[in-house]
Amino acid sequence: MKCAVYARVSTGFESQKTSIPTQIKLFENYINEQGWELYKVYTDEESGTKSNRVGIQQLLADAKEKKFDIVLAKEWSRISRNGAFSYEFRDALLQNNIHLLTLDKAIDTTKDNHMLFGFYTWQSEMEAERTSERVKASAKVRAKLGRFDEAPYGYDLRYGKLSVASDGSDIIVKRIFKEYIAGRGHDAIAKSLSNEVIPTPAKRKGNKNAGEFWHGSTVRQILTRKIYIGCFVGCKTSTLSPRNNKRRSNPESEWIVIENTHEALVSEADFNLVQQLIASRKTIRSQQGKNLFTGFLKCATCGAGMQFKRDRYVCGKQNKHGKVACSENFRPKEKDLIQSLLNDINSLYFSHLTASDVEKLVVSKLEKIKQQVSPIKKLQTEIANLKEKKIKALDKLVSDKIDQDTYDGLIAKINPVIVTLTQQLNDFELEASSTNGSVDDLKKYILKHLKINEPITEITPSILARFIKVIKVKADGQLEVHYRTSKPSAFYVSILTITK
Repeated sequence: MKCAVYARVSTGFESQKTSIPTQIKLFENYINEQGWELYKVYTDEESGTKSNRVGIQQLLADAKEKKFDIVLAKEWSRISRNGAFSYEFRDALLQNNIHLLTLDKAIDTTKDNHMLFGFYTWQSEMEAERTSERVKASAKVRAKLGRFDEAPYGYDLRYGKLSVASDGSDIIVKRIFKEYIAGRGHDAIAKSLSNEVIPTPAKRKGNKNAGEFWHGSTVRQILTRKIYIGCFVGCKTSTLSPRNNKRRSNPESEWIVIENTHEALVSEADFNLVQQLIASRKTIRSQQGKNLFTGFLKCATCGAGMQFKRDRYVCGKQNKHGKVACSENFRPKEKDLIQSLLNDINSLYFSHLTASDVEKLVVSKLEKIKQQVSPIKKLQTEIANLKEKKIKALDKLVSDKIDQDTYDGLIAKINPVIVTLTQQLNDFELEASSTNGSVDDLKKYILKHLKINEPITEITPSILARFIKVIKVKADGQLEVHYRTSKPSAFYVSILTITK
């Protein structure tokens, strides 16, 4: 019998790091005793009340493809403490003829003893509710004592007490307040911090998905926290349910505020001044007029949308975060974009050309595209090699050749690369499939919507919406224009060049 193993701990804390390898050992011994075969180990470091855990969702997806015969878990609460998800999980296994067995023998569908499934589900969910209430009560007690659970940006935490940070982040906090008082805005401050490659608050904490760049919203959050004048403010929010991460804002009357719990980084006078400035600088922005190419232009370097600034379009990512976010520096003027598209559309579809001429031009351009060396096979090979590395890493983990930390480190490096390469592969495959055989389709589309021998004299929003899917702006001044055809998912690529 082919087995899928699921192991989970609630957190990634050091005290729980050995739990998953220990669980896996138990499963290996059990599987060997039964003479079964291990298919794969699925793991999560997250509360069982959450249903969107990566490991459990991958297990479900593989179950629906019938990749194994039975699921093993230490106990039912490891799989779920969420009633709704418990039944969803059970039904998915039943529908695919997959058994479920917990090592505590509470559930074993191979012996048809799942009659108490509802009881164990209710018991797990009630325990989750009780745990949630205990955590809330504990947090309230700690708040009344002015004890912190984590270090805000600019501080270090030791035994629940804050001290000025030893890594210099306190200087950044002071700088943010000083620059805002001097007249700089949230986004301008954020951009300068990103350009100087100063770690973000999330990066400093070591969050798994921490971004590289500062955002104006992060700067604003720092500017509005009373913690920087030496105050503890607790119980501002609370969870709606232990089954999700959504929180609600508590009324201010329920907040716990204690003054002088730690050293201030800014004076109360400066803090109050900043709050007044934030209020006074709030303006109701009128709806910005949509420029002609808004929504059609994308930076070919980073994939961000291009934004209109003065008389030209700039990479949105660079405009927000600076050159550290994107090195693209070609900024096409709107008038040049219009002229280039007019020339291309008229030379390809209009002027003196007949329908036969149109077809010849399209065939000629398609042939040039097909002559380009396709990176599809190379990408497929790279992705396959990375997936093979993941399998080998898992084999080493199961056989105790590497520990859990080493395995997690390898997977953390490999997964983002696979995601990036897969996206590139999808783009190339889409372009290849849309280009092949689209000559007749494109010709019919042109003849249906436009009149040959009557060239257009201006680019209008209607023409863009009808004919253009996207225009990718390259650093060398080239425009990769993806024209629509009559098939909604297909497009035809034309390469234009604008002189820098």
